[in-house]
Amino acid sequence: NFFKPIGELQSFHTLFRNPNHIFHWRGRVGGVFENSDKPVPVFDRFFIGGIDSIRGYDSEDLAPRDPKYHDEIGGDRMGFLNFEYIWTFHPEMGIALVPFFDIGYNIDSSQTSDPFSELKKSVGLELRWRSPMGDLRFAYGFPLDIITDVSEKRGFSVDVAGFEAHMPNSAAAPARARKSPACWARTVAAPRCSSSWPTTACRASSPATAA
Repeated sequence: NFFKPIGELQSFHTLFRNPNHIFHWRGRVGGVFENSDKPVPVFDRFFIGGIDSIRGYDSEDLAPRDPKYHDEIGGDRMGFLNFEYIWTFHPEMGIALVPFFDIGYNIDSSQTSDPFSELKKSVGLELRWRSPMGDLRFAYGFPLDIITDVSEKRGFSVDVAGFEAHMPNSAAAPARARKSPACWARTVAAPRCSSSWPTTACRASSPATAA
């Protein structure tokens, strides 16, 4: 009863002619379009935020809410960009530091038609390690925009995810403003690529879902 296209594009660029210095950007956009009178189920709408989209925010922070009951209903239009500088400072162990800047939106088109009015931005630092048990990611993100429609204020948080088949280069109380850092730890399975990391051979995009 609905159409849900999602598109993603990403690119890697070697800096200083050194494969240990990589500039990486990734963009993803998506929309949910109804083609019947039945509403789209909430679980088929977009919930973004976290280590695989806009670091520094949880999905609860960026999910549009019902204007009457303040329940999370998810978005039907979303888009985000990630910009990263990947510095592999210990190639033998596969350890890299990744400063990043993320920007994006997640809106309900019935409430607003201007996604730029809901842009959220964050900056932070990520540590990536190609460990014997798989590729590990530890991200610390700081949101640059105050969130005023979350039910409670949260500070330091940890998000632990399990192994995945890809390697990324995821009735209300009175509202309070949130502008506090968040942290995640993620373990993902190693991709089939060359032993050096990161390289263009390690390019792998996330599944076409917005989490």
